[in-house]
Amino acid sequence: MIVRWIVISALIMWLAPQSRYVFAEIVTEYLPLTAGNFWTYSVVGNYGTYDTTVKVLQGTTTINGVQTKALKRLGGPFNGGIEYWTNDAKGIRVHRAYLPDSEAGPGSVTFNPPMVLANRDMSISESVNSNGKAIFTFRYYGTFILDYESSHKVARIETISVPATL
Repeated sequence: MIVRWIVISALIMWLAPQSRYVFAEIVTEYLPLTAGNFWTYSVVGNYGTYDTTVKVLQGTTTINGVQTKALKRLGGPFNGGIEYWTNDAKGIRVHRAYLPDSEAGPGSVTFNPPMVLANRDMSISESVNSNGKAIFTFRYYGTFILDYESSHKVARIETISVPATL
């Protein structure tokens, strides 16, 4: 009886620090797609260092039969770009991206099925994969259909606080 209690206690002590990896978070709660919401990021990457704001626009756009919300980029190398997202029981998904300034002219890429960025519930270090067709349409060069594969991983969940504004 004592040996069983020691084994159970050891298991509990080992699982306690691992609990953040065992229990899933409702990831979709971290991305409310409500018109007027916006996020500003400082980016360091292949295109240099810049600030960009992503704003959720009014209304919805139907893409492949699904109502999506438009997120517009303001500032940075992708200024004016619009991505069409959903955030629901199927997870966080990107359906289309509009590219206002490319060497091929204005254009878009539509993912069929949509690219999954996160399932509704995910644990730290869990990955989600998706694949399908990426349909590129550009003003100067026409339409091209390519296969796509994507993999996204939850690296960490952070709590942030922001000042309230009136």
